[in-house]
Amino acid sequence: MRTIIIYDMHPEEIQIFSLPEHEDAEWVVKCHGMYLNSSEMDPDVEEACNRLSDALSPKLEYCSDPEDPLAAKWAQYQVDGAFVVDEPVRVIHTGFLL
Repeated sequence: MRTIIIYDMHPEEIQIFSLPEHEDAEWVVKCHGMYLNSSEMDPDVEEACNRLSDALSPKLEYCSDPEDPLAAKWAQYQVDGAFVVDEPVRVIHTGFLL
């Protein structure tokens, strides 16, 4: 299943990523509805949010864990503008407060 990530960098911008099915994104579900820097969260959820932030990062030097195999790997899936998906999707809305 394709995963659509709506990554809200509140209040400045929203980025959208469309991860293809071959990317293992099951763990990303923990991030849904969670915002880094907004409130306390369970350690496993915070770890997932930090990992997702790193995976979506455009550069390794911005990552909190540049040794993670996913660090800066999913930036390539950022979508600019409208797009059509003709398959089932999972939508994750997450991000961080600036």
